[in-house]
Amino acid sequence: MPDPNWTADNVTEVAVLGHWSNGRSVANIVHVQREEDDPAASARDVLNNWQDHMRNEVPNNYVIDGARYRDRNVADGVVGFLPPDPAKGSVGGASGAATSPNVAVLVHKNCETTAGKRKGRLYLPGAPEAEIDEDGMLSTTLKTAWTTALNDFYAGLSGAGGNQLVVVHFTGASDVSGEKSIVTSLTVDPRVATQRRRLRK
Repeated sequence: MPDPNWTADNVTEVAVLGHWSNGRSVANIVHVQREEDDPAASARDVLNNWQDHMRNEVPNNYVIDGARYRDRNVADGVVGFLPPDPAKGSVGGASGAATSPNVAVLVHKNCETTAGKRKGRLYLPGAPEAEIDEDGMLSTTLKTAWTTALNDFYAGLSGAGGNQLVVVHFTGASDVSGEKSIVTSLTVDPRVATQRRRLRK
């Protein structure tokens, strides 16, 4: 595991925070190479695009609470919190019961990496249970919907002059200074992923 105070040039770490109606919290963390030297602005860009595109595919007992961010450019980088934009939706847009907390839609962060560097992953909990079969496969409808949402999220961030999604790597003996790879696309895995630790509070 890297040092908790690791750094990466011009990178903002953004955790999109939310909760289910039963009170269980949800956090999705992404890293962006920011357009300007303003971590709050890059975090707002992520949160706006999450509200615009990602929340619609999550059941309507999910609510976005905001985004916590940290400037990873330096070890003691600024930290902060942003509430959701009240002009945008913050409640999930899908209907039906969600999967259990340890089951998530798996998204692959495709990037131009060299040998020895892993591509990134994003785990999206809360897929509608009715859209997943007994073998853990996403329905065509769900996979298509998430693919569209992720493409729109990516395009919203990565448009002309925008912030770029990145994967941060730690190589060799270094666990303090990370190298970054620009994410070129996001791909939805046809089968769900599980993370045991998500089942415990």
